[in-house]
Amino acid sequence: MGYSAIRTVRLLPQGAKFITVDVNPESAAVATEMISFAGLQDRIIQFISDSAEAIPQLKTKFNVETFDMVFIDHFKDAYIRDIKLLETNKLLRKGTVLVADNIIYPGAPDYAEYVRTCGKY
Repeated sequence: MGYSAIRTVRLLPQGAKFITVDVNPESAAVATEMISFAGLQDRIIQFISDSAEAIPQLKTKFNVETFDMVFIDHFKDAYIRDIKLLETNKLLRKGTVLVADNIIYPGAPDYAEYVRTCGKY
């Protein structure tokens, strides 16, 4: 969560919101330290929760209509669940950039197949 967030936020316009979701409090604590060291604690919002619980709350908790970009990098078997939750909660729109890490190796074949064949992406 920390390194990817830092590298990405540094490229975003000043007023952009960047929300991270991490299920592991220990790794989130490390990310918090990295984010603070980078001086970006005011630009990165950390949400410690399982993504299945977090995604339905994003609109109301953080006043988000849709995302410009989504970067998925967690348990590969949850990628398909999460993209469908993002769709169901209307957090994706035409033009949203969707990036998923390591879909080839170690792999998220169900996610890759869905994105390739669903007709939405």
